[in-house]
Amino acid sequence: MKSIFKHIVVTLLTLEAKLVLRRHKPRIIAVTGSVGKTTTKDAIYFALHAQRSVRRNQKSFNSEIGVPLTILGLQNQWGSALGWGAVLVVGLYRAFFSKEYPEWLILEAGVDAPGDMRKLCRWLAPDVTVLTRFPDTPVHVEQFPSPQAVIAEKRNLVRALATDGLLVVNYDDPKTRREEPREEQRKITFGLAQGADVRARLVKPLIQEGAVVGMQCSVSYGDAVAELHIHGVLGVQPVYAALAGIAVAVGTGMTLQEAIDGVAGAVHPPGRMRIIPGKNDTIVIDDSYNSSPAALEEALATLGRLKVRGHKIALLGDMLQLGEYTVKAHTEAGIHVAEVVDELVTVGVRARAIAKSARDAGMATERVHECSDAYKAADIVLERLTKGDVILVKGSESGIRLERAVKVLMAEPERAGELLVRQEEEWLKRK
Repeated sequence: MKSIFKHIVVTLLTLEAKLVLRRHKPRIIAVTGSVGKTTTKDAIYFALHAQRSVRRNQKSFNSEIGVPLTILGLQNQWGSALGWGAVLVVGLYRAFFSKEYPEWLILEAGVDAPGDMRKLCRWLAPDVTVLTRFPDTPVHVEQFPSPQAVIAEKRNLVRALATDGLLVVNYDDPKTRREEPREEQRKITFGLAQGADVRARLVKPLIQEGAVVGMQCSVSYGDAVAELHIHGVLGVQPVYAALAGIAVAVGTGMTLQEAIDGVAGAVHPPGRMRIIPGKNDTIVIDDSYNSSPAALEEALATLGRLKVRGHKIALLGDMLQLGEYTVKAHTEAGIHVAEVVDELVTVGVRARAIAKSARDAGMATERVHECSDAYKAADIVLERLTKGDVILVKGSESGIRLERAVKVLMAEPERAGELLVRQEEEWLKRK
């Protein structure tokens, strides 16, 4: 019954969204990839919003429900039948009678199963398509026959690009770099490697008053060069997201400095490499929103590059939806962990392979701990926490919920609603 109700809601919301697009004709920026979609979508929003009227997806609502809700400017009602009824009524009114509407829509588009992107592209034609990165083992691969099939599904968004549209791709990823525009379409690339149109150099942590507070780099586009400071997050991924935002901005008529001024003021989404002060003068790198092989590899690399006063601790949960690649991905992660961290705590059945692999790679047994839930993991970390430690927290969302561990470890747990992912009442009620 729930599936029938959901199908009806999705069908009606999509119809209303189509009507809104037909009436108002906003310019559409669509973002896809297997790494960094939400941070990229948000960076594009901040790059543009000071100069233009824009709207973006809330959080990571990038599904068959999330995209129409964004177009209609409505909220997710989760499991409330009455709430969805009200949403459909308001959506119908907006489809026919709304007057004011944003000039630009920024839509994050994800896939969970074969056919998801094709369905979206039947009624959505982006003016700008942005590709983040296609790693060798993408998330959701267990629903597809191969990693290549996941990529092929997401590439439907490139084929749907408007005739005179702009294609924005990650130059550093060979799988996205090879995408070429058709006829009147244009292409602009971003990345760290020489050859990227929008290029970042001298990427390093931003240090202020002896503390790491973000990332900094120099960004060039054509003959223009400007400095970019990104506050509150760590790693290369926020830099890539900022570069994508800058690329969209300059590709649609803004100057490099205007774009940088915008992304420098970005408020970064919770649970994605956020820097959070921890108990006992420590730092928590909160990457608890989700986990995949490529994202975990980059998070560990970031931790490895940091200079810390204390120890490096990794609190890692299961990576889900990897199908036949599950054991291999977790085993490879354990090898990397052993090269980087001083203490490892794992959560979940699949993450046991991370622990075993780390021990096999030479990590001392007494420094590897396995447990079944986030709270126990946090207690283990607290028992070993010393001043100056840095704790990386990363795991997939469903059932692992490592934001619960972050709340225990953070110096100001009363700010959880402000700083952490999944703090809505619907999530907090779930066990």
